[in-house]
Amino acid sequence: LLSNPVDRIDLPQTPSQAWRVALHPSGKSMVIGTPKGPARWVRGQTLKLPPGLESLPQRPCVTYSPDGQYLVFAPAEGGLELWDGGINRLIAAWRPRDEGAILALGFQAGTLWACCARGLVQSLTLPDLRQGTSWRFKPLAAAAFSGDMTRLAAGDDAGHVRLYESMGRLL
Repeated sequence: LLSNPVDRIDLPQTPSQAWRVALHPSGKSMVIGTPKGPARWVRGQTLKLPPGLESLPQRPCVTYSPDGQYLVFAPAEGGLELWDGGINRLIAAWRPRDEGAILALGFQAGTLWACCARGLVQSLTLPDLRQGTSWRFKPLAAAAFSGDMTRLAAGDDAGHVRLYESMGRLL
């Protein structure tokens, strides 16, 4: 638990809005997704937040690759950036046109999968983010990949939630 004052992080607040964070697989650091980019915090050190940080309703997604080699930062307005695990260098970016925010991210054998709000599910090779296999749904409100990447749960604004196998086959 919190052992000293630098182990506590205070961020701007908005009721019912959580800041999205990613814990590094080592457990020694984490990243907070901010509208100004990823902010890395190392246990025992003071977090340096971007200046002028505001609490906006849309929050970026962040997630580490299982081995901690990469961090994916997905801005609320769409697209994604691939960073090295220490958040020192931007490696590649993917900016699809008019696909909306990234709702879900997952890693599978050298591939990053992204599910976008407008229904696109896209595979991207690591580390160059070249587009591979894709399929499309109707616009989505929420999505999540299973841990083993064999399923995708997708929900729409009408309240329907469906479970899909790989390649978009309905279960």
